[in-house]
Amino acid sequence: MKEKKTWSKQLLSRTISLATACCLLTGAAGAVTFTDVPGNHWAKSYIEAAADKGYVSGVGSGKFNPEASVSGVEFVSMIMRAFYPEDLEGREVKKVWYDPYLYAALDADILSYTSIGFTPYEWSTVGTQPLNRYEVAMLAFNGLRNRGVLSGLDKDTCVSKAQAHFTDWDSVPDYLYEGLTDYYRYGIAFCYATGVLSDTGNGAFEGAKTVSRAQACSILIRMDEAING
Repeated sequence: MKEKKTWSKQLLSRTISLATACCLLTGAAGAVTFTDVPGNHWAKSYIEAAADKGYVSGVGSGKFNPEASVSGVEFVSMIMRAFYPEDLEGREVKKVWYDPYLYAALDADILSYTSIGFTPYEWSTVGTQPLNRYEVAMLAFNGLRNRGVLSGLDKDTCVSKAQAHFTDWDSVPDYLYEGLTDYYRYGIAFCYATGVLSDTGNGAFEGAKTVSRAQACSILIRMDEAING
């Protein structure tokens, strides 16, 4: 009788262990992957992490299209899903899919000092165009600032470090209107200080370059690290 009870306990223990292992394997298998993001893709970990967290999604048929350009409204939508989900509650699509995200971003002051604008007309014209690195810097800056990440950073120190690092610092253009150059520079400087943005590999910021979906994911994950630790 004692031997039978011992055998039963061993069987139960093995059953629990097997069930636990199956759960772990199922969880690992359930991680988001995309057929067009191979194992050696530089942004694979960023893309899959952003997808796992619900910040981004694929384009259908198991693909992500990592090299496609990201538009202004798309990147704003990613920021809102990632760091301002509470601001999306109760918002509905008015005419186009990005309405809830852009109206929420407007209220959260994410769109300031960007060319995306503040009206549906601007969102549907300028906002749907490929986003460049200057604009990404400002959107990321706004997102970080409004989450309190930048409060402990000294502006002049950040600017000095960015100026010393980026070889094309002096060519950063005016923000929309002549005389407002500093806004782009502040965005770049604070994003560099927090590790969200850096050079493109040659020491230059190259702000006129457009941003791909893969690059957007890497920026989102670095923003996540800056905001949430």
